[in-house]
Amino acid sequence: MTIPQPGTPIVLPQPVPVLPPPPRYTPPPGSRNESLLDALETAKAQVKEAEARVKAIKKAIENEATAMFTGVRAIDIPAGQNRPAYRLRWVTPQKVDHDILKARYLAVYNACLVWGTPYWQLDKVRN
Repeated sequence: MTIPQPGTPIVLPQPVPVLPPPPRYTPPPGSRNESLLDALETAKAQVKEAEARVKAIKKAIENEATAMFTGVRAIDIPAGQNRPAYRLRWVTPQKVDHDILKARYLAVYNACLVWGTPYWQLDKVRN
């Protein structure tokens, strides 16, 4: 595969259709769907609290374990009676800047773009 020059346009096989606005669905009062939508907000709040607790616990484990060792890139924590073994590692995250890739090498960006299986996604509407 040859890398095209930056800014090389790519021709899409067909134009993207303009979709009509989505229909509105209002669950009937007292329906199962109404109670599920209400329960969703409660569950989201609980997940947020649990994620914050997990993050705090992980940070505390990291602080205690790394205080004992210097100059290492990994620390093994053996399994206990009710927990699995863990490895605490020093990592340097890497990512691809999609905006730069798309701006400079549009053909490569489009050639590497992988479309997944479509699915329904429930998002909060922003006014």
